Amino acid sequence: MKPLSVYPKAIIALLAGATLLLHAAAATARVEVEFVKPDNYTDAGDRHAAGSEDPKAIMQEFERHFVKLGETCLPAGQDLHIRVLDIRLAGRVEWWHRSLQFQDVRVLRDVTWPEMELEYVLKDAGGAEIGRAKDSLSSPMYLHDTIAQSGLESYPYEKAMMTRWFKERFCPAGAQASAPANAPSAAPPPH
Repeated sequence: MKPLSVYPKAIIALLAGATLLLHAAAATARVEVEFVKPDNYTDAGDRHAAGSEDPKAIMQEFERHFVKLGETCLPAGQDLHIRVLDIRLAGRVEWWHRSLQFQDVRVLRDVTWPEMELEYVLKDAGGAEIGRAKDSLSSPMYLHDTIAQSGLESYPYEKAMMTRWFKERFCPAGAQASAPANAPSAAPPPH
């Protein structure tokens, strides 16, 4: 067996490659989601979950969705911290509608669109704040949302609303092409 000193170029190349991989991993964008006082949420809080809706599972699902959105369009090195202040799921739980398992059912109607209140802080790779805002997300035309209707995942209307907001706020102009042009983005009057 030859001593390692015989292969200096190979060792240097290997170390350089490992360093680049570590640097690339450290330079990825990061999204953190904080759910502020979820017990006070309109929906999806511990006291408002209906039937099979587990409030922690709902929040984890939304957190995973925000992280996935960040991975697809935030520039490397940026950090986004989202504080969710309120969640109102699409539809309403109507106690007189029960499933065969006697669980409450969430009924979707034109006047029960999803909404979310949040605030965010966006920082660049050096830690300098480059964006901060408090936003109200809503999707009053959610029953006609072709993006939400095309998937079989849970909470499709809420995720379509979150995706539209995220792309408008954080994605480069080319990345917004997948959101429909007629998608509502402004908050409607309270109902």
